[in-house]
Amino acid sequence: PTREQQESDDPAVAAAADADLVLQLCTWQEECSTCLPTKQLWMLRRQTPGARRLRGMLGVELAGHPAGPAKTSPFTPSLTHSPRMRVLGVDSLSTETASRIAAHAPLLDHLLVDGDIDGAAIPHLRRIRSLALTQLGTVTVAKLTAILLQPSLRRLALQQVPLSTWTDTVQQLATIPQATQITSLQAWDFTCQSGAPVVAVALPRAVFPVLRDVSVECTVDEGEALSTSDEAFSPQLVSFSGDVEDGTHPHEALGRMTSLKHLRLKSCAEEDGHGAGHILAADSRLETLVAEDCYDMPDAFLSACHDAGTPAELRLLYVSAYGGEECSLSETALMASMPHAGRISLCSVVMSHRAETIFADLFSLRKLEMAHVICYSGMPESMWSSLAGASCLEELLLDDSPFLPPLTDAAVPLAGLASLRTVRIHDCDRMLASDATWRWLWRIPTLQRLEADLDAAAAEAAAAALTACRIQRTVDHLHVLDLVLLKPGHAVDPPSAEHCTTLLGAAPVLRRLEMRDARSMNGACMAALPPLELLQSLVVDHGATVDLHLLVRHFARCASLRYVKLAENVDTSSALSVLQPLTLASPLLRTVVFESTEGEGRSVQ
Repeated sequence: PTREQQESDDPAVAAAADADLVLQLCTWQEECSTCLPTKQLWMLRRQTPGARRLRGMLGVELAGHPAGPAKTSPFTPSLTHSPRMRVLGVDSLSTETASRIAAHAPLLDHLLVDGDIDGAAIPHLRRIRSLALTQLGTVTVAKLTAILLQPSLRRLALQQVPLSTWTDTVQQLATIPQATQITSLQAWDFTCQSGAPVVAVALPRAVFPVLRDVSVECTVDEGEALSTSDEAFSPQLVSFSGDVEDGTHPHEALGRMTSLKHLRLKSCAEEDGHGAGHILAADSRLETLVAEDCYDMPDAFLSACHDAGTPAELRLLYVSAYGGEECSLSETALMASMPHAGRISLCSVVMSHRAETIFADLFSLRKLEMAHVICYSGMPESMWSSLAGASCLEELLLDDSPFLPPLTDAAVPLAGLASLRTVRIHDCDRMLASDATWRWLWRIPTLQRLEADLDAAAAEAAAAALTACRIQRTVDHLHVLDLVLLKPGHAVDPPSAEHCTTLLGAAPVLRRLEMRDARSMNGACMAALPPLELLQSLVVDHGATVDLHLLVRHFARCASLRYVKLAENVDTSSALSVLQPLTLASPLLRTVVFESTEGEGRSVQ
């Protein structure tokens, strides 16, 4: 785009030509062979007319370069050639850099500083609306006061602020007539001197009168979680994430946040969960609920929605009990209508043995995640019937839930799943040992990525299901592009070479193959395996019994290979014999990763 187009008075022309490229530089610098070509291309283009397309760049290193982005390493942006930048992430901010930003990047909206910031640089940031500072361990009260009082600032994220400095700053701000204009505040990882009293994070309304979004995702050095002071909860808050102050019941705090739409509650006492859930259900505007270690609060909320006959407005539901507190979902809660939910995650929850479904009306669901779910061993297959209407479902992720029932076409007809592209089933023994699950998987027409355990029982069921589908002429070959064969989390027998050959031989369009458990890869398997001509990425983990050179020679027939990772130890001096067949047969090959005999990871281009 030209300058004239970007600055055109015609809104349509200006919008079409506006900067649209954001780059995040890899922290591995030249050592990362994956990112290096892109960085080298950027190095050549950073001072050309095309640099006007740059909308933002993250990961810029300025330490030791006080002159700022225009005079640093060859990968940093030139502000004079990229005047339309709106996002910038640097590792330090000097006064000179801030002045250059003010002069040459007038549209800059968001600045992230992952390191030291000069106090004298703050007044130069007159137009910054969003600021993220990640290392404030040495910040002073004066500097923090100047940051909070920046007139243009609306969104602020802070990390590693001394708790005592924050408290003293807020107390000082309360004594002056000027108030902050911050509407969104995120704070995490406060520091606290050993032995110092741990207090709640103060957010008085007099100091933060327009605050609408609060996120206190932090602990002090000793790992003790911090809560938010009681004075922060007001009808103005639209989103809240964190803990409430000791002495304040969650249902009281939630009752005062009458405009709340997004809630993440990091803990809730067992005796408070029921009341908090009912308070939330009384306000149907809640769109996000993340409940961590909240006992029966999620169950009370969902049950109240169902009993009232009103669908939940939730777009995101995340329930977890990783902290050890039991979180149960009753059959009533699991019948709640969720027509707007785009993502549902259930982690370490206990499902009622009387449950017959997983919510209802999942018309908008795009991602369903269930991990460490406890259910009784006789849970019926009809439990999955609620997915029959989930026509927008794109990801189905199931982990470490051994008693989840098999997926079947009778419960979830594939005709209703027009968007399912990614499925992961890991440590779900009952599901993977059933050929019904594999028949369902093999027949998903839109499936692009499959991650699943492949032990002896699962491989037998998968091969039998594939054979049955071929006999019934419902499947000719597998359409999956990415196949990741996971290793179960417990000791099991490996799959047979015959079953592995059957499965891999039926996937001619594979682009990516990962074998996390390669114990089935022996000479017979290699001999029977057809060439995967479209394969671009190959990862073979530990356990293969076939000679490494034979393994390499076989996969050298895959002319489209771009990336290979081998778990076997290779002597650096003999690496040539491993690499030569691959490089000669695969002209697109760029990276080979293997473990050297010195025990040091090597990346070879």
